[in-house]
Amino acid sequence: MKTMKTAMILALALTMLLSALPMAASAGGKGDFDQNNRVDTNDVRLLMNSLAKGKDITLTQQLWTDMDMDSKLSTTDARMLLSAVMMDEFTPVTNYAKPTGEDHWGENSIAVLGDSISFGVGTSNDSKTDGSDASLFNLTGGIPERSYVSYVKKAVQNANGGKMNYGFTSAYTTAWPGVARSEEIHYWPARSSKSGSTDWVCDNNDDGNRLTSVAMTSVTPWSSISYRLRKAYVSRYSYFTVYYQCEPNAGSFTIANGSGGEIPYADGKAAGYIPTHSSDGTSTTKRTQFFKLSDCAKDSNGSPIIEIFHDGTSNPVTITGIGYYKALPKTDNADGYVTFNSFTRGGISLINLSDDVLDKATSADTFIMGLGFNDFNFNHVRVNNGEFKAKIDTLIRLCNEKGTQVIVNDYAIRNPVLYANWIDSQKSANAVVKSELRRFAEETNGVYIDQEAIWGDALYASVNDKNEIGANSSMTEGDKIHPNHAGHKMMAQAVVAALGLSEYFTENWS
Repeated sequence: MKTMKTAMILALALTMLLSALPMAASAGGKGDFDQNNRVDTNDVRLLMNSLAKGKDITLTQQLWTDMDMDSKLSTTDARMLLSAVMMDEFTPVTNYAKPTGEDHWGENSIAVLGDSISFGVGTSNDSKTDGSDASLFNLTGGIPERSYVSYVKKAVQNANGGKMNYGFTSAYTTAWPGVARSEEIHYWPARSSKSGSTDWVCDNNDDGNRLTSVAMTSVTPWSSISYRLRKAYVSRYSYFTVYYQCEPNAGSFTIANGSGGEIPYADGKAAGYIPTHSSDGTSTTKRTQFFKLSDCAKDSNGSPIIEIFHDGTSNPVTITGIGYYKALPKTDNADGYVTFNSFTRGGISLINLSDDVLDKATSADTFIMGLGFNDFNFNHVRVNNGEFKAKIDTLIRLCNEKGTQVIVNDYAIRNPVLYANWIDSQKSANAVVKSELRRFAEETNGVYIDQEAIWGDALYASVNDKNEIGANSSMTEGDKIHPNHAGHKMMAQAVVAALGLSEYFTENWS
């Protein structure tokens, strides 16, 4: 990583080169660059070449090579260069997945905790299965193709020689209840239907005791729910684990083998019915041991079906997610695999999450914090009353106790279209959230990324027809909140840089 001194020299030099650009009006905090001005690239090219001699300039160099190499440098390109300099000033996490295997999830892992922005609302979806278009609130979420989390996963996979387990995937495959369906790595769940019964319904758990706060719940005896990997991913994974909620007076479930029996665990031991009853009266997330996908029932194409059966009681069974693995975790990470868990879902606020959920999410080698926007926007009174600060205190304690490396991806943006209409308590809550997110990074020796500072003028521009990065394009959808595909790519570059993996950034899976 380039030294702080080099970053400061580059920042100063670029600032001097760009000083001739007329500054836009500063009313309302509008961005620094006039989008219609361009500056000759020759001087900038010479500067970059001189600094690059014998030096690794990481993200800045990468962005430079990615830009159009005509005779002019757009002011948007200049802003990206300056943003890259800002990121290069930070020391990335030193080892994004440490070979310890000591956390209670049992493997090297990276975890992201986020809301609809991290989930991918606003990105286009490449796997339409219901005939509808990919507009914001129709098919929501381009996971696993186009969200910033997806790009981070790709970089981790490439940096680790392709050895990456997909990890936690929500059991409910759309952004939030009531929105048209969107799929991640598995297809929309198929559910048995019994007359007059409540058969595996989406349970939007507002009290925040569950990972992603959304799950599939049934109280119907012998009812089933099944998940099938999307075709492109069938050959990539060999094992799976099921996440469930352990609660008072809950029932049990098993995984069917398609022949009237149950599949065993991957080690050959009988699994039988797995109890989800909590004897101490608490509600906590747990997960099963590992199963082989090859032991599951098969569809007509021979693809495995993870078919989960409720027991014969009327006690509730709640499934929160499924993790997909290419290799089983081994002591001291002997096989070199990394697991990426994405605990993301639309509508999540940090304030509403239980300490148990925060404990599970931070049980990773690297924790990426993607919450904050919903807290100040929907819970501004509670933020101002200190509840957000209290949750940040909990996260700081947990991460420091576990030795978890922290990256804070601050997307508490103040888009002027929205900001002008915010009431005073929202504006003050926004300031609290941003301050606390920065404190979280500082008190864990983590990396703080201020996406608002990186985006600059893009928050003010209008959406063009192609949703591309450019002088007159926006990084957000029409609601001025959710990033579009271009916005997600920009966000991802900063997070990947914080992981120290800029050279592995790509738009395609290996």
